[in-house]
Amino acid sequence: MNLKLYIKNKCENDSSLAMKLAKIAGYSDRTGLYKFLNSSNKEMDDISSLINLIRAIDQDREIEIITEYITTLDPNKSAARQALEYLDANQLGDETDEMVDKLCNSNNAVSKEWGNVYRIHRMLTKGEIDLTSAIKETGKIKIKSEEMFVFSRMMILYEYLNTGEFGLMKSTSAYIDLSKLKKGYVKESLSSRFLLLMANVFLNDNNLKALRDYCNKIIIEDVKVNRFQVFAHLTCGNSYVFEDYHQAKTYYLNGLKFAKNSFHVYKLRSALAFLENCWGVKDNKYLEQNPKNDSDLIELAHHYLLNEQTEKMMELFNKLDSTSMHDNDLGFLYYVKGLFYKDKGCYFKSVRHFKNSDDKYFIKLPLLKLEKMGIESELIDLLAI
Repeated sequence: MNLKLYIKNKCENDSSLAMKLAKIAGYSDRTGLYKFLNSSNKEMDDISSLINLIRAIDQDREIEIITEYITTLDPNKSAARQALEYLDANQLGDETDEMVDKLCNSNNAVSKEWGNVYRIHRMLTKGEIDLTSAIKETGKIKIKSEEMFVFSRMMILYEYLNTGEFGLMKSTSAYIDLSKLKKGYVKESLSSRFLLLMANVFLNDNNLKALRDYCNKIIIEDVKVNRFQVFAHLTCGNSYVFEDYHQAKTYYLNGLKFAKNSFHVYKLRSALAFLENCWGVKDNKYLEQNPKNDSDLIELAHHYLLNEQTEKMMELFNKLDSTSMHDNDLGFLYYVKGLFYKDKGCYFKSVRHFKNSDDKYFIKLPLLKLEKMGIESELIDLLAI
């Protein structure tokens, strides 16, 4: 599809549309819009103007149309660099990798820098390198652009989030400064990323008001990136898990409306599965029937426990005991074991692993059980710190 011709044809079919689109794109009249549409080489300074145009014309096909147009952009220019963030923010992996290659092979030093940083991010995301290697490779680039100073630190936060290293997330986030970024699409996108990353820090710091404020900046302001909406609803739902079953479930189910790929659906269904188990719902229709990781196995074991399927539960316990797990997952595993064995020792192990991952929110799971088992409130308060 020729995007510019597509927009021109739409305008010809609706005489009032050209003026409307010109205003959306930031032009004072139709002349500026038509200069863009009639020049094959002219690109908009800020890709968000183009995104807004497509949303006004054909919102349901936004990603398809924009992604195809992106392939025509000059990798030496700013629009291509902004497009790279658009592709990655929308988790379009193959398209992101193609644009990374184009920028890395461009003649522009800034584009090369962006391409190299995103290349490391993609390798880290796909598990092709570990975090230590990613940090080492990033150091070799000698970053100069403010955007890549910010993004290179954000990609580290994503890895810490994946491994449940919330203390490291918090300390690393202090080095991210968005104030120096140029106003426009990239700043808006990186700001949304940062809001969600910090919301996870607040969740595991048990700072629920700040978490909800950050998530609602995305939800209420209707940020039109499905990924950001999915994770804003997911994180906000997590903040209600212990206090309001229906509120948590509402956030998760509303988040599913924005889930356009299997990964986003999986993340929300996993949260729903945990919620059902946490509130003792025996008929848990959200469980992952083909477990993908340790978290899935733990939730399945919890489900078997609730339904008194002890033999199946023990098989999963034995399987999990033979694997190397992150502290955060171990916190959940020993919590479920504590439920089965009714053992303070398991709950104390759960507390220890949650503390090792600096998770001050889900540590409530074993602490609430220990409190019910008669552990002194002073000790509970001390463990919660």
